[in-house]
Amino acid sequence: MCAAIATISIVNAENAYTTFKVIHAPNYDIETGSVTNTYKMGVRMQGHHQIYLLDNSKSIDRLLYAATIPVSNVPYQYVVVDKHNQLVEAEPFYRPSPIDSETLNEFYGRRDATKQTSAQQLPRITYSYKDQNKDTVYSEGLDRSGVHPMTEISTFHIRTAANDFKMLCEKVLEDIGINANITRVTSKNIEVFNNVKIELSGQTSRLFKKLSYSINIGKEGDNSLNGYRKFKLRSCATDPSYLREKMVYDMLDAAQVPTAKSSYIR
Repeated sequence: MCAAIATISIVNAENAYTTFKVIHAPNYDIETGSVTNTYKMGVRMQGHHQIYLLDNSKSIDRLLYAATIPVSNVPYQYVVVDKHNQLVEAEPFYRPSPIDSETLNEFYGRRDATKQTSAQQLPRITYSYKDQNKDTVYSEGLDRSGVHPMTEISTFHIRTAANDFKMLCEKVLEDIGINANITRVTSKNIEVFNNVKIELSGQTSRLFKKLSYSINIGKEGDNSLNGYRKFKLRSCATDPSYLREKMVYDMLDAAQVPTAKSSYIR
């Protein structure tokens, strides 16, 4: 289901208001896997020292920080501050001045939430075959373009019990399923999927250090990922380029061969 983002309002009748929204996990230590409450997020305008704090306490997903603030028409950057609101780090660039009353769901440290130009695609092969003029109609309202956007990388936030995830990663040769909640954040929407089943994917790939996962949203209610209830998160553990598998799917699709599709996620 899609939902709105909670924001904080700072009253200033003399200025226009802009809602800033950024995705980041400043309190997550990737080395230890621990989570602290050491850091906060903020935004500041180019040429100004004032930092406006962003809040995630009322957001649908705790990775999303947001605030509505009075702002002039100037570039801006997101920053990380400590408990005393002192600057810890800032994005190494300024973003263009907001043109709307709210930004897209932006990702910290990445310049564009979406690519403004059309994505490059492989040229499609044209040939004649029976019923070639018939449009493909997917059952159950499946929307592949929504699942695999061409101009942005979606963010998936998967939350499950630490002991369950540890068991899943340790008992790789057993068929174990665990429950989790998943939030999918795109540039414009947030979707929440609860009680999702996660299993390990593959056979020999289960012995790799970086694992792949199968996701099953289930049939309860009308929850689905643009009509899809099952998909896989592939680790591409043997491909440092992260390109081989995706290129194969893209080439098959360009040749108009029925095939699965793929896209990148965070």
